[in-house]
Amino acid sequence: MEKTVTEYRLVGNMREKVMLNFLSWVRFIVFDGDLDELYERVTAAMDDAKKEAVKNGEKKFGSIGDYVLAINIDNEAKAWFRIKALM
Repeated sequence: MEKTVTEYRLVGNMREKVMLNFLSWVRFIVFDGDLDELYERVTAAMDDAKKEAVKNGEKKFGSIGDYVLAINIDNEAKAWFRIKALM
């Protein structure tokens, strides 16, 4: 079995890309709903961002981690409790 490890250097500024990617990762790992629904939601957001980038003449539109946003209040609470447990 392959062991995958991801390291995040967290910062105090919540606007930092590293922190946003960390929040997306935590939201994903605590998600206990329908993964197909989450996949569709994230894929749709990513497709919208890609269309907007093309419309604006940009080639970059982010990574999938940019699009795992707050899912619902329960998931968000679980994510922040998980973060607190890491400290």
